[in-house]
Amino acid sequence: MGKKRHAKDRGYITATEWKTEWGGAKANGGAKFKQLPFFCCALTFTPFADPVCTDDGFVFDIIHIIPYIKKFKKHPVSGEPLAIKDLTKLTFHKDGEGNFCCPVLTKAFTDSTHIVANKKSGHVYSMQAVQELNVKAKNWKDLVTDEPFTRSDLITIQDPLNLGCKELSKFQHVVKNLSVAQAAPDPVNDFINCSNMSDTHRALASLGSDAAKDAFNAGGGGKKGGGGGGGERGEIRGG
Repeated sequence: MGKKRHAKDRGYITATEWKTEWGGAKANGGAKFKQLPFFCCALTFTPFADPVCTDDGFVFDIIHIIPYIKKFKKHPVSGEPLAIKDLTKLTFHKDGEGNFCCPVLTKAFTDSTHIVANKKSGHVYSMQAVQELNVKAKNWKDLVTDEPFTRSDLITIQDPLNLGCKELSKFQHVVKNLSVAQAAPDPVNDFINCSNMSDTHRALASLGSDAAKDAFNAGGGGKKGGGGGGGERGEIRGG
């Protein structure tokens, strides 16, 4: 009981907790904690550090999704074929209090925020900002980088009107009990194959240097600072 209370307090549960204490451990009956929070990896169910996403909007921590793809060559949620090149590196922005937020409206994301990512830039916004400043204004340039994009480049990360797709019990890696033993991925040969990874590629090109190692270890899942509107394309910095 104490463990479940702790999981509720922190806002997420781990994949192990799901399998052993929550819905995954019960053959019948619904789980009390069904929805995957937007800030969590869809493989581990824990907060991501260096997020990437698939075209259907599921977010993963890159260090966990790459070994999974290497082993199963499948999407952990849908079970469809998936390759490393299909991943898009994301840049989540943070406000002054460390909360993930829209870099344009500077509003903190919540479970009821419609969140989208621009596949071209990797930046993550509230759909409200994109709707008002891109769609209605017919301004098809990224709100941070000014890169041209099309409507098809928008990836829905969270839609509060369609939370059923985030139900943990339907994830294929949960249904089939698929997991990958801890293995250290090759950052040069694997990470740079992801979409929008140009900055990481440059940082890791000379992995033997201390500066490159520091760059590799600096991932934090978001860019901290009021509004979070600046910074290089695809860059992820610790909060």
